[in-house]
This record gives sequence, structure tokens and C-alpha cells, in this order.
Amino acid sequence: MRKSVNLILLFLFVCSCSNRHSKNIDVLSMASVELKTERVNHSEIIARGAFPFVMVDSMFFLFNGDPSSGAVVLRESDASEIAQFLTKGNGFGECINAGYMGRSKDTLFIYEASTVRKMTYLFSLSGDSLKYKCIEDVRPQNGSEFCYAVHRLDNGLSVGGRLIGKDHLFVLLDENLDTITTFGKIPVEYTGSNIITFTGDLLVDGNTVYYASNNFTYMAAYEISNRKPIVKFEKMFVPPVLLTSGDRISFNKNKHLDGFLALKSYKDYLFATYSGKPKAELDLNGSSALVPTTILVFDKSGNPLVKFTTPYKIRSIAFTDEKMYLLDLDCNIESINMDEVLKYL
Repeated sequence: MRKSVNLILLFLFVCSCSNRHSKNIDVLSMASVELKTERVNHSEIIARGAFPFVMVDSMFFLFNGDPSSGAVVLRESDASEIAQFLTKGNGFGECINAGYMGRSKDTLFIYEASTVRKMTYLFSLSGDSLKYKCIEDVRPQNGSEFCYAVHRLDNGLSVGGRLIGKDHLFVLLDENLDTITTFGKIPVEYTGSNIITFTGDLLVDGNTVYYASNNFTYMAAYEISNRKPIVKFEKMFVPPVLLTSGDRISFNKNKHLDGFLALKSYKDYLFATYSGKPKAELDLNGSSALVPTTILVFDKSGNPLVKFTTPYKIRSIAFTDEKMYLLDLDCNIESINMDEVLKYL
């Protein structure tokens, strides 16, 4: 009898721990921690509107921030310019709208959105000289979809965020950007085919793709195995407030809260810049009113852990092993040691 009671108590304890671990946390009511950062650049960086913001070895790549090149490349130490990356144009290895797909050792993969191409570059940094060479420029053979972003998986396949289509937010692409399948449920009731409202930031970690929605407080993750997507999680953290749904989406601008802007990973964690402001802020404070000043940190199961705040409007973030870098709206780069960040995780 006593043994049975002990087993029951043990079972209840385990269930209690499991429930605490899986309990949804209200991201709006989480206590916040203010980050103290240091400015990296000593002079103005001429790359307004740059996105994405990527760390490659000891270099910052600011894509689409210069009208004459695909990316401005800066030193990590002081954000001074090293070089420009990619030539503007429609020729072999040239781009109009460059998207960063990923890297593998000394190889960078670039998605050219306006002409739907994947370009492969060998690159090296020697002293203050960045050298690169395009070794492949491929287009899909079977009319692949137009995507707002495409990221390469470790297995050589890629995942793209769709702009038009039914039922699914993402497309799985082969090595030549031809469509394999579509996946990823639309998180609200919607029967239309224009899904630009559901754009967001995509992040690839190995063969798993993570998604953070721009217009909803929604995140999802899918593992790609044997050319098939497997759901890891799909979570709406704050319910949307819609005026209409069906074949069009309209937000209650006073009550619906804006979503995420940038999503990056650091070891076992996901870092997402989060707005959490009503759309009405645009009318009151201008076009930059919804740019995030908050960073939410999640584990890789999508559980929120910490809320950080900054005095800056953050366009994007990047990491080295030792530091986190913030790119603000005025194209300044701020840094903080990861030891300071990790003590809250």
C-alpha cells in the first residue's frame, strides 16, 4: 500500500513538472531585462534600409543597403568598410535584389529574388581584401514559385517563403529551385491566394527551418527529412484581432499587435525581434513606429524564456560565439557580450 502511494505521488510530481515546462507563457506580460550595449561604428554607415544583416566570419554583410552593389561588407572590429559584394545587373553572377541563402565553409549561396536564381560564390578574406567568384548561377527548370526569401538547408535543398498560393506558407525546393512540395499551415482562417500578409523571417538551422511572422505573434518550425517536412511546432502566442477573414485579411488596427521582424539562432536558443505594438501606431508616429525595440528569446521548441529591451529600434541581429550585434534603424551597430545575455537564460 505504501509503495502504491509513493508511486502515485511520483506520477503526480512528474505530471506537474511536465505541465510547468509546457505551459504557454504570455509574452506580453513577461518581465523585461534592459540590454546595455556599446556602439561599434565610429562613423556613419551608408547602408540605410539594409536587410538582411549577416555575420560571415569576422565580417558584417549588409545586403541591399547600397544601390551599386548587392551588399556592403564591414569589419567586425569597428564596422569600417572592407569591400562591396556582388555587382548589380542581370548577367551571370549579378543581382538586383540579393537574398542570403546560407554558407558552407568558403561558399556563399545567394538568392536573386527578382529573377528567381540561385548563385554560388567562392569567397576568401585576405587582409583587407575580399575576393569572391561566382561558380554557379542556376534558374529553375519547371517554373518555381516567386519567394520573398529562400534559405538553404544542410542537405542541399532549400525552403522559400511564398507570396502567392493556397493553403501553405512555404515551398520546399530542390538544388535547382524547382518545387518539391508546399507545406506550413496558414495560422488563421483564410481562403484567398494572396499570402503576402503572412511574410516573415526564415531561419535555417541544419535541416530545420524556423519562421517568425511579421504581422502575427506566430512562430513555427519544420524539420526536413527525406524531402518531406515534419512539424516541430506551430504557435500563436498572442491571438490576432481581425475585422474580416475568409478571402481577405483586415486587422483591427487598435487592438491587433504587430509581430516579429528578425529571427536568428545562437546555440540552443532562438532570438526574435518583436514589435508587439498596434497597427494604429503607424498613424500616430510614422512608418518606423512598429520597428521592434524588444528581443524575445525562445528555446528551439518555441517556448519563450526571456524578454530583452533596448533603447534602439532594431532592424536585425547577428552573432559570433562571443557577441551579439544589433543593427538599428539608423544603420548603427551595437554590441553586447554574450556572457551578459546568457546569464538570464
